[in-house]
Amino acid sequence: MCLGFCWFLSTKLMFMYGKFGHLSSAQRLFEEMPQRTIFTWNTLIEVYASHGLPFKAIELYHEMWMSRLMPDACTFASVLNACNGLEDIHCGTEIHDVAIKYGSDSTTFVANALFFMYAKFEQFDSAMLLFEKLHGAFCA
Repeated sequence: MCLGFCWFLSTKLMFMYGKFGHLSSAQRLFEEMPQRTIFTWNTLIEVYASHGLPFKAIELYHEMWMSRLMPDACTFASVLNACNGLEDIHCGTEIHDVAIKYGSDSTTFVANALFFMYAKFEQFDSAMLLFEKLHGAFCA
């Protein structure tokens, strides 16, 4: 009973710490968790990305891969936001490629992050191609 309930509460607590800027507390709680789910990883990645620590967010994303946990749409959206913080279009296009591979590129979270990224870096042709692809999928 506690195992599932504890990770849920720990993840919520990590989110709260992040929301109020207590990043070291969120990190410490994450490190102390005996079992991490995609939700716990996503929470800390988003905490770092939203607090101007894109390197930490991307580093954590790579650690998640090393732990053999597959990313989901929320992961990709948060990591794309971190790539925007790095001001690195190549980082973002690499994440876009992985999102395509896992079929997450057309989810709302990821598509919005991709549009924002391509617009920020003035890659309007890529943004338009993405829009046309999604528009065709929704209209078909």
